[in-house]
This record gives sequence, C-alpha cells and structure tokens, in this order.
Amino acid sequence: MLRKLPALSLVVLFFVIGCSREPALEPNNVVTGDILRMKPGPVDVPQGDPLSQEELDRVVIAKLEEKNDFHWEWMDLRTLWSATLYNDHSVSVGYKPANMGNIDDIIHTFDISKSEWRAVHDALIDLVLAGLNNGRTRPVTAADIIIEDDR
Repeated sequence: MLRKLPALSLVVLFFVIGCSREPALEPNNVVTGDILRMKPGPVDVPQGDPLSQEELDRVVIAKLEEKNDFHWEWMDLRTLWSATLYNDHSVSVGYKPANMGNIDDIIHTFDISKSEWRAVHDALIDLVLAGLNNGRTRPVTAADIIIEDDR
C-alpha cells in the first residue's frame, strides 16, 4: 500500500506542477523566481475506482490506433493513476526550473547537478513528502518513495 500512495501522489503532482511553454533560456543562465509554480487550472483528483487492466489496455490501444503513436501525456489522470497500479507501481517525474521554457531541443545540454536543477528536484520531493505526511503519525521518507534518482 505504501508504494500505491506515493505513485498516485506523484501522478497528481505531475499534473498540478508544470510549466507553460515559454521561450527557452540559454542553458547556462541561472533561473530566478519561484522554485515551483502551480499550473493554471490543476486537474481534479479522479473519482471512483481505477480502470481495470483490461479497460486500461483498451484505452491505450484505442489512443494508439487513433494517433498511430502513444504518449502518456495524452491520457487523463484516471488513466494515468490506473496505470500506476499495474506492474511496479512507479512513475517517472520530469522537472525543470520554473522560468525555463520549452527545452525539447536543448535538453541534452543541461547539467542537472547545477543548483537551479537541484533546487527543483529537492522542492518536488519536499512537496510530495509534505502531502504524504499530512496527518500521518509515522512519517514517510524520501527513501520510502524514491525508487531511482538520476541526481
């Protein structure tokens, strides 16, 4: 159960915290301002039960057939949440400094060990832990929720 709650929290976090596409900054610029920014219009937590494995497979296959391609970011939160319940119950969370725009073409040039990237990394983990530990008597630690960390 401990792995399911962090996975759901990370999926929710993925949709709540985000950056709009803005002109990209040069890779060596230091980003100032807020470390984390709330995404406008956060998505509500899904209601009801998750999709069954069969329903999930049908939704994914339908999207693949419709677009002749598949990306998880095309799926709604209930589908993403459901997907975390199968296999190893883990999700990957991408992040970038809040003031950085579209980095698709320059992502390979970044050094995520730099302070502006570490700050976002650490702030995301702190945010997830704060949400998970709200009202708990036995706190969850980063070691309880992080399976692999590229940092």
